Amino acid sequence: MLLRSICRWSAIFVTVLRIPYAYLYPLIIMFCIIGVYEVKHSVVDVWIMLIMGILGYALRKFEFDPAPLVLGLVISRSWNRVCGNRSSCRTAIT
Repeated sequence: MLLRSICRWSAIFVTVLRIPYAYLYPLIIMFCIIGVYEVKHSVVDVWIMLIMGILGYALRKFEFDPAPLVLGLVISRSWNRVCGNRSSCRTAIT
């Protein structure tokens, strides 16, 4: 059952990849914009998505690895919430 489902989805995926990139990229961007807008109905979220997409494209273009930046953005908020201004967390880093 699961193998049949995987084979079916892989066939659909291969068919979608045969679409020329000139048509595929605008479709992907359109679906991303619609999806982001539908979560909170906020245009600000759409702008944040577009800015982050441009930032990711620039990082890739200049051969920077975006993973440490994303990791820092995700971890920094929770790190500040857990540690705050306690000195024990600062000594744990060094």
